[in-house]
Amino acid sequence: PGLSAAVLLASADGRSIAGSHSTRLPPGFASAVIGTPVGDVRIGTCGTAIHTGLSVTCADIANDSAWSEEWRAACVGFGIRACHSEPIIGNDGRAIATLCLCLGEPRAPHAWELDLALF
Repeated sequence: PGLSAAVLLASADGRSIAGSHSTRLPPGFASAVIGTPVGDVRIGTCGTAIHTGLSVTCADIANDSAWSEEWRAACVGFGIRACHSEPIIGNDGRAIATLCLCLGEPRAPHAWELDLALF
């Protein structure tokens, strides 16, 4: 309960989010993230995980200064209060997507939730 997951795909050049798939998040989430820039900007955990190739966790989106106001409001509006993003690495060694665990309450992910992200 309170856990959803989404896969966010990077564009071919790795500079933006090209697509998103989730069976549990509201349909508007996918359209909201398409075109979001990936890089050293305040866009949350998924773009950072793709940009750096490292796991990123945010235990309280509403109060984390690493998020832009716009992106923070969008995620909270979709019921995402905390998240963990695990990069999905392609054959060339760079992140091509991220698996995002979306939590409905502010908290760090449990160990078993982090294990899910490492599929």
